[in-house]
Order: sequence, then C-alpha cells, then structure tokens
Amino acid sequence: MKLQNHLTEEEILKRFTSQTKYDNFINWQIIYSVQKNPGKSNKEISAMLGLSSWKIFRVVEEYNKEGKTWQGGKAKGGRRAVRSFLSLEEEEKLLNTLEKKALNGMVLTYNDIKQEIENKLERKVSDDYIWDLFKRHGWKKKAPRPKHPLQKKEDVEDFKKNSKRIWQPPHY
Repeated sequence: MKLQNHLTEEEILKRFTSQTKYDNFINWQIIYSVQKNPGKSNKEISAMLGLSSWKIFRVVEEYNKEGKTWQGGKAKGGRRAVRSFLSLEEEEKLLNTLEKKALNGMVLTYNDIKQEIENKLERKVSDDYIWDLFKRHGWKKKAPRPKHPLQKKEDVEDFKKNSKRIWQPPHY
C-alpha cells in the first residue's frame, strides 16, 4: 500500500487529531497508519485497525487522487435538493398555513394536505414524499387508540356477554 506524499507526517497527524466527525476520524486514522507503516500490505493494516481491506484501499485511493484538498471523505446525505420540490423554509411556511386552517376548525386529513401540496407544486406527488415531509417537520399521525390502556379484560368480556344484541330506541 503506497501513499502519495501530498502532506507531511505532522500535517496528517494534525488533521487526524482535529477531526470531529467519526467517519472522517477513521479515514484520517487510515491515512496516518499507512504513512507510519510503509511496506505493510492492505490486509495487515486492515487487521491492525479492525477495518475491511476494501475500506483501507478506497480511502488511500481517494487520498492519493485528491491530494491536499482531500478532507477525510465524502459527506453523507446531500441528495435532498434533488428529491425535494420545495425548500425547507417553503415547506415550513406551507405547513404553518395548514396548521392555521386546522386551528380555525377545518379538519385536516392526509388527502387534504396532499391536495394542497399538489396544488402548490402544480404536479402530483407520491405518498412517500408527504410522509417524509411530515417526518422532517415533526408532524405525527394522530389516530384514536383501539382500546383504553386501563380497561380490564374481564369487564369487556362481561359487557359482551350481558349486553343486548340489538339496540332499539325507547317507545314513548
């Protein structure tokens, strides 16, 4: 495993010790270990660090390719702009208007919210987009619970056995 001489050992150590993100810390640890152990194979370094040899190979390859500009790996995520139709601020604004409608007595259902979003975007959106939107902004699905948490099973069974099968209004 050969490392290009983009940075000195001291510069690598400085970057290695200054990392705050775990993934970047591991990547700089790999670079530092390869630098400190010249001539060691990929498998030896992976056994020493407890990582896969493929990870060692990939990190060293990225470092050698990018040189001094390499920051310790690629950031995770970041696909939001491609997937989203609205910015976070626009989504927040839309959900606030929907919340105001709900507070004014209008009942909001999933279909109402989806229709409102589709009208704003002037296109159809998937159900997953709506549920992801709810999750991003801390909205939760509220539904009535199927039974009371403190109900007694015996009382329920007794009610089933002793209640009338047909309800009839009283005759006056």
